Amino acid sequence: MERDSLEKIFEKQQELIDFYHSVRKEAYESMDLDQKLFLHAIALQMEVAEFIAGLNWKPWKNKKDLDVEYLKEELVDMLHFWTELCIYLGLSPKEVVEKYMEKNKENKRRQIEGREKEDEYKAL
Repeated sequence: MERDSLEKIFEKQQELIDFYHSVRKEAYESMDLDQKLFLHAIALQMEVAEFIAGLNWKPWKNKKDLDVEYLKEELVDMLHFWTELCIYLGLSPKEVVEKYMEKNKENKRRQIEGREKEDEYKAL
């Protein structure tokens, strides 16, 4: 049976981290965990900015056709940095799924409670 895709992604990202550390040894060895997290969070933020730049978010400009392939590429770039942040924090693929499921359930609960409160206010 094929391994979980998220596990594969984490494995490939760890290989990339190891490669970076071997070719840029001095740069990476001089950084502590806080610096690595900061650097990769900024990189993730920049990829989000590149994704946003590909959208028609400016109402004062003429709309352009969305370049869906470009947007997909930016999402994958985000995934690289997001995965690296997970790895640096010791977050395993299994734990990501568990935490995601917990948060998904919580978000749904909030929506249900929010609607119930809206219904209560409407009934007043």
